[in-house]
Amino acid sequence: MIKRIIGYIITIVVLGVLVFVVLNAGNYKSLLPEDLFSPSAEIMVETDNSPAVSDSADDAATE
Repeated sequence: MIKRIIGYIITIVVLGVLVFVVLNAGNYKSLLPEDLFSPSAEIMVETDNSPAVSDSADDAATE
């Protein structure tokens, strides 16, 4: 008798969880920021145009 009551309680809990899942199925909101994986969020790498690099390239070209 006690096993049957525990079984009914577990069944009601599982059905309740399923009902809440179905009711909130369209309301999913991610905890991650929306633009985390968008192409505009990519990090732009700047090139180093320091004078030392361009001077040494010019010196090598003139030799």
